[in-house]
Amino acid sequence: MINQNTRLFLFRVFSIIFLIYGCNYLYWRYKASLNPDALIFSYTLFFAETFMFIGSILMIVNHWDIKKIKLRKTPYLLSQVDDLDSENDRPIKIDVFIATYNEPMSVVEQTIHNAVRLKSFTKKVELNICLCDDGKRDGTDPSKENFKALAEKYDIQYFSRTDNKGYKAGNLNNVFWQTDGDFIVILDADTIVYANFINNLLPYFKNKKWLGCKVHNISMTCPKENQFLIV
Repeated sequence: MINQNTRLFLFRVFSIIFLIYGCNYLYWRYKASLNPDALIFSYTLFFAETFMFIGSILMIVNHWDIKKIKLRKTPYLLSQVDDLDSENDRPIKIDVFIATYNEPMSVVEQTIHNAVRLKSFTKKVELNICLCDDGKRDGTDPSKENFKALAEKYDIQYFSRTDNKGYKAGNLNNVFWQTDGDFIVILDADTIVYANFINNLLPYFKNKKWLGCKVHNISMTCPKENQFLIV
């Protein structure tokens, strides 16, 4: 596998070659290929190609160097992200909601497995993982997969309800009022989170004045019979 420095070097080499050939091409287009009998059409096409070339130059400038982002220190105490009054300082509590309705257990289990793995990378915060099942798959109906048993297998909380009022929003709202996390991470049933997810996400909330939510990079997974749907 090509490392980052080699990729950057190859990108710069091919970019320089592209710029040389592009400039020569546009020079030839202007000097030798414009049709005097159809100047409007010729100039329109020439300017379109010129603007495309300028767009390519801007792309090259934007990717010419690798911009290393300095990672900020991850907050672990509530006082680092919130103004405390009389409350004693304590570790941050994070609730991870995994919302599911009719997805296969094989898909949801991958999501749970990766969510549970977060605990080993975020030992300084309290992580509470909740399986929010809106498909009433608690084991009482033998025709459905037992998602309550799946939650017990991974030692996470299981929540269900008697109706589907409000659909996904209602499902999440139902669990929201039964938990007490300082932050809530909402995952779809097919979302795969990276191991450093929490550590990279929490520093953004150290600005107590304006940040309320943050979207992070994620991956998706699908059942084997729908592999063409993988993002």
